[in-house]
Amino acid sequence: MGLRFRLRGLHFRPIEALGYRSCVLVAHDWGGAVAWNFTHIHPEFVDRLIVCNIPHPMCFRKCLQSCKKQFRASWLPYLPEYLIEMDDFKAFDEGFGKTKNFSEEDVEAYKYSMCQSGCSGPINYYRAAFSYKDVPSGVFLTKIKAPTLVVWGTGDVFLLVETLKGTEDFVEDLTIKYVDGATHWVQVDGYEDTNKHILLWQIIRRFGIPPRAKRRDTPPACLLNPELGTHHFLRTASNIKIHYVAKGDPQKPLMLCLHGFPEFWYSWRYQLKAFSDDYRVVAVDMRGYGESDHPIGKDQYKGSYLVNDVKEVIEALGYSSCVLLAHDWGGSIAWSFTHIHPEFVDRLIVCNIPHPICFVKCLQTSRKQFRASWYMYLFQLPYLPEYIIEMDDFKVYDEVFKNIKNFTEEDVEGYKYALCQSGCSGPLNYYRAAFSYQDLPHGYWRSKIKAPTLVVWGKEDMALLVETLTGTEDFVEDLTIKYVDGATHWVQVDGYVDVNKHIRAFLNAHPVESLQKPD
Repeated sequence: MGLRFRLRGLHFRPIEALGYRSCVLVAHDWGGAVAWNFTHIHPEFVDRLIVCNIPHPMCFRKCLQSCKKQFRASWLPYLPEYLIEMDDFKAFDEGFGKTKNFSEEDVEAYKYSMCQSGCSGPINYYRAAFSYKDVPSGVFLTKIKAPTLVVWGTGDVFLLVETLKGTEDFVEDLTIKYVDGATHWVQVDGYEDTNKHILLWQIIRRFGIPPRAKRRDTPPACLLNPELGTHHFLRTASNIKIHYVAKGDPQKPLMLCLHGFPEFWYSWRYQLKAFSDDYRVVAVDMRGYGESDHPIGKDQYKGSYLVNDVKEVIEALGYSSCVLLAHDWGGSIAWSFTHIHPEFVDRLIVCNIPHPICFVKCLQTSRKQFRASWYMYLFQLPYLPEYIIEMDDFKVYDEVFKNIKNFTEEDVEGYKYALCQSGCSGPLNYYRAAFSYQDLPHGYWRSKIKAPTLVVWGKEDMALLVETLTGTEDFVEDLTIKYVDGATHWVQVDGYVDVNKHIRAFLNAHPVESLQKPD
């Protein structure tokens, strides 16, 4: 019986029988396993490949060999027919009964279908896969050229997301999209998001939008410059892996640097060198960026999580307080963190980011700021922002940093490399979560910040107007504001000489001796 289901026998004669020479091939689970093989063996029949919750066969095999959790999750092939059929297909009731968008009638239809064929045929897919290795030798050595979309329900308990690792080794043009909370049956219980992913992906392909970012496995030399410090990883108490670069004596006070969007630790390259004589300067890749963990789902980027990350990073580094230096989104988090955990912040320095309440007020009253914030509303859309940022090999980076002082081509390549490691969804989810969740303590900003605070502002910022600073003094007891003429939103880079001068003068006015040393 197994011979009937050997993969070589699963040629797609229906394509020809239907009068077509090629197709968009959409497949799930075992259908997806067959589709991967078919596309390698018969690439001329596949214009687009879309697979749902099934890894590439080679990736699955590697994961099965190295991951005990996946090995345990793969018990199904050993389940015989009678266990499936017993108690009137009770397994279907258990498998689908609590799955979204499966009605009792739907489950009955599955039982009806199985009654027509019996269980041996479906189970023989597994038995044949274990018994026969008849796929042409070396078939996986040639990459799939058809644009390929993988849609993955993150709640799959049978196939771990780790099985996707290495898929890019077998596909030239690969897109992976996750559906939060959907199970293995993603095309059913997550059908709305699945369909949106497929439709948008097809539209982009149809209109010939430039291809997405190329793969980058090797960092450019600028990211390995030893003069910037040494690379490390830590794991927070909440089990988030954080990558960071540190420079300076570990016995010195901590200066913790938080980057903005769409940056990473390297945006502090001029501060790592400038302040490492007096501080242990640590620049992190924040959650969702670079080589840090990038959890899936916008709910993983709630304000409370981001604030808690800062606290746990300080503690993991062995400090009880710090000079907190932040820019853009990192600055927004720093404002909130200093209100909520004042004991952890001895000095607060923010670059081109207003206090959150001041920004909201300005957004409500200033049409100019509202128009300047157009991208924040664009980022609320699903899927499309990721495509826009990644298309034409992160062309947006070339445009954003073009003609910005102190940004070399190699620097821009470094930014592209970092975003290749994490993808765009994590960084974009900062904006999406901010619009969707209000989970910080109610009225957290009502108590004034007591830590001496410096705001450094590049006056040529096109995204955040200087008017957003109005009212900052209402939230800070000891406030200093310094402007940098000619500098843009990326003030700590294109205006670093003046920025560093302002920071040093501010810290000299608030002596280092008052800062706490590491525990």
